Amino acid sequence: MTIRLPLTANELVDAALEQLDDEGSQVKEAMVGEILPKTIQVILQFDGKAHQMAKDYPALKSEVTIEAITQTLWSYPGSSGAARVRNSLMVEGLDEEAAFELSQTILNYTRYPMSIVNYMRHMRSSINSIRNIFYGPKAPDAIFQELGYTKAQLSEWVASSNNLNTTRIENEDNFKKWLVEVEAHLRTFLPMQGRINRALNGRSNPNRGDSPRLFDTVVARAYARRFGNYVAAHAKFKDAGRNAQGRGSTISDEFAQLLDVYESSDKDIYKKLLADYEHRSNRLSASASKHVERPGRSSSVIQRHIEQSLNINGKKVEIRTSSSRLPRPLVDQFMKSLVLQYEMNPDQKILSTRLNVSGDSIEVEIEHPAKADLKKVQSFIETMYLT
Repeated sequence: MTIRLPLTANELVDAALEQLDDEGSQVKEAMVGEILPKTIQVILQFDGKAHQMAKDYPALKSEVTIEAITQTLWSYPGSSGAARVRNSLMVEGLDEEAAFELSQTILNYTRYPMSIVNYMRHMRSSINSIRNIFYGPKAPDAIFQELGYTKAQLSEWVASSNNLNTTRIENEDNFKKWLVEVEAHLRTFLPMQGRINRALNGRSNPNRGDSPRLFDTVVARAYARRFGNYVAAHAKFKDAGRNAQGRGSTISDEFAQLLDVYESSDKDIYKKLLADYEHRSNRLSASASKHVERPGRSSSVIQRHIEQSLNINGKKVEIRTSSSRLPRPLVDQFMKSLVLQYEMNPDQKILSTRLNVSGDSIEVEIEHPAKADLKKVQSFIETMYLT
């Protein structure tokens, strides 16, 4: 399936989501059925320490264990999945240190195949966010009055949404112009949508983040560019303009390249995974803060940062920072990002957000997030990290 013009903008968004669903089904089938199990097998075969662990604990190479690790990696990306893998390895008899080391090795070597999965998840977030914001504000009149919005502001929102929704996109030039309007719409109305969502969810301070700021501009640009890039690739555009910078091939194209890698011998697959990991490590090392210890090849990328794990009502929260002291503007901007991503999808399994500004960075992952968890995380970060 490809995206074929002409389409109304509303039809275009639906077509992109349908296309992503089709690609997602194909990717999941291959990742869970073939690629991730094969990755784990070659790690246990060719990585020196992992191979020795497999000798000491033969159950690591069993189909049951490999299948369990595969499902965990698919369902819980990043360090959250690694933590779950570590716990399952301890059940197999590994001590805590060995389980941690092997889980991090698995995480490091699966970053290459999982990068396509993560890209798909980011793309789905972008498409859904554009789709939701296009339909105008949805809340009782009393909420709008309480927040101080005028009829003129709401009329502007509805008119902008209707105009974007009903635009007929005939060709590449139409799409470029429309995408510029999409970004402007998101910059204007994402803050309003955030306030409305906070009020609907009973937050005590719905006015926080009232005016558009740098974060709103960054998010609007990211959503528009991801969507623009996705449509441009599937509609076979030569160039979708500045707003669609990024990958020029489709997810299916890039996944086909990944499948070609896994048609190679086990040794060649391992070499590719190792080369990719070392490339990522070197790239991170070049930008690492002088306050952060640089790890060896066998250690985790995560260990470049200060890492803390919390338990909130039985749910794990992981916090990684570039320093033990962070500036207030970074923390404020980060919390706004965390809240906004939660409000866009309150039912997500893992809420994961990262922000890097002028060398300072913070990243948080929360299992099965609830609204009350965000306040507790904010309180902890402000207590532990604010300069």
